[in-house]
Amino acid sequence: MDRQKSFLSLSALALYVHFALQLVAGGLLATVYRADPEGAHASVRELHRWPWTFVQAFHYWGSAIMIVHSMLHLAAVTWAGWWRGPQVRAYLAALALAGLSVAFQLTGNALPWDRHGVQTAAVEVSIAARVPKVGSAVSHLMAGGDEVGAATLDLWWKAHAFALPVVLLLALGLGLSAARAKGPRWPLLAPALVALLLGIVVAAPFGSAATPDDYGRFDAKPSWYTVPMHGLLVWGDRLVPGGGWIGAALLPGLFVAGLLALPLLKKAKPGVGRGVIGGIVAILAAATLTSGGQFASLVGTRDPRVRTAVQPTKVESKDVLLATKGRALFKAQNCNGCHGEDGLKGGGGPSLANLWKEHPDAEYTMAYVKNPQSVEKGSTMPAFGNLKEPELRALAEFLRFPR
Repeated sequence: MDRQKSFLSLSALALYVHFALQLVAGGLLATVYRADPEGAHASVRELHRWPWTFVQAFHYWGSAIMIVHSMLHLAAVTWAGWWRGPQVRAYLAALALAGLSVAFQLTGNALPWDRHGVQTAAVEVSIAARVPKVGSAVSHLMAGGDEVGAATLDLWWKAHAFALPVVLLLALGLGLSAARAKGPRWPLLAPALVALLLGIVVAAPFGSAATPDDYGRFDAKPSWYTVPMHGLLVWGDRLVPGGGWIGAALLPGLFVAGLLALPLLKKAKPGVGRGVIGGIVAILAAATLTSGGQFASLVGTRDPRVRTAVQPTKVESKDVLLATKGRALFKAQNCNGCHGEDGLKGGGGPSLANLWKEHPDAEYTMAYVKNPQSVEKGSTMPAFGNLKEPELRALAEFLRFPR
């Protein structure tokens, strides 16, 4: 038992050291970074050049290691029962740092203002928008307005560079007040040394500059650390059409609530904590395995695909009556809840305003609506397999012409 405690204490201290070094690296990068759509991409391009390139790569790979280490550490201290007794402060610090590792990554991913980062932000805002009752307010708060844009970048930069570091310092203070470790101190630098080595060998990914067209696009593949959430999102949509929020928001909220509640169960046996962490790990593992396993590249540009207008082989006249039926069906199926009125303004889903340019063929739209993942692997749109062919054709007719 003493050996286990010593190992977990050493892991905690190594985590604290790594977070502190990442905070220093981020502060250095902030001296060059410009938080506006025009300057963000250009300034990050400068950070990918000498002498900043290694600092940038260390910060990127260090944040990835931070997520893995903090999650494994939280699982380990929960399993060991640190939520009971004198280690409770170290447990709460571990829980806070695990949450902060994800928060830093989510906000930092958009800061280069490249196509992948911006489209990922649009997806994250749209997931929040799907939550009943509060979704609209939460998504508006996350985006800093009605949609992703310059206000989003400004808000996420302030959260990443100012608000989250303050919370981090509080969490580190809580953890250090409970830190007790014996033995050699060199392992404390192990996570940072791994991040430094990766930074020297592999440059941080960096894509093409985002354009306003990317603000409403959902073509970006999920980042590696959001694959479990993506799997839960798909689960929710399969359970209830439009219910992706159940997996992507409700379930994670319940996970966090369960972990926060453990210290209140002072007389509970350690097996309770093991059951909680075992259940969470099992669900996330299953969601990861069923998500398709596709995620954005860890290196290179990570640019989402470029959608281009397709010239139809022949000019077809619009069947007005059929399109009218399709418009009524669009509303009846609550498609406007995600795609906006007549599909012209996205919220919980992308805008369909340009679908008629990209896919003028009815067959594509019919197949996509019936089973989105059969057309685009990893799509988060729920399937409408209950719709019959005449209904699918009416929807396609409505969507494949300008509105």
